[in-house]
Amino acid sequence: AILDLKAQTVVETGTRNCRSLRIIIEAVKQTGGHAYSIDTTVYPLRVRESTDTQYVTLLTGHSLEVPWEQPINVFFSDSSHEYNIVMEELDRFWPFITTPGLAIVADCDSHFEAKRAVFDWAEEREMGFIYDNRAQGAAYFLKPVYPTHYRDGVGSKGRHQIVIRDVDECPPPSQVA
Repeated sequence: AILDLKAQTVVETGTRNCRSLRIIIEAVKQTGGHAYSIDTTVYPLRVRESTDTQYVTLLTGHSLEVPWEQPINVFFSDSSHEYNIVMEELDRFWPFITTPGLAIVADCDSHFEAKRAVFDWAEEREMGFIYDNRAQGAAYFLKPVYPTHYRDGVGSKGRHQIVIRDVDECPPPSQVA
């Protein structure tokens, strides 16, 4: 997604072991962009050991409190997978996501509260999303927004979910608008 969007700004919440951050940094190197990773604990040695630090800024603090005011091409929520945190992170960062842009919530299969938050957030806003059940379940919210009338699969309330097993199955927004 980062490469497809030629993302210049990628924000990740939840650095932890830097596994996803390393992948993000490799992608922004190719786009000439920059990654920002927000976590209450910074793991600079892991980042320094694993990649070029010129492509990443580590921000220490809670994702809901660290100041943010610039456009985001890709937002990756992978911090606390608690219901309220997922809901609040999406609320906080969604206005900064560009069109085209993408918000991803990680680990929905292994964290029920995160999955429930994704469904509820989409339901409250009457927006569709893509649920990729291949790798611990990731939810993708796209701008432009998938309309709610495009439904394939069953969500928590019977709608708003596109279930895919292969990203190539995902139709572009222009085909579902």
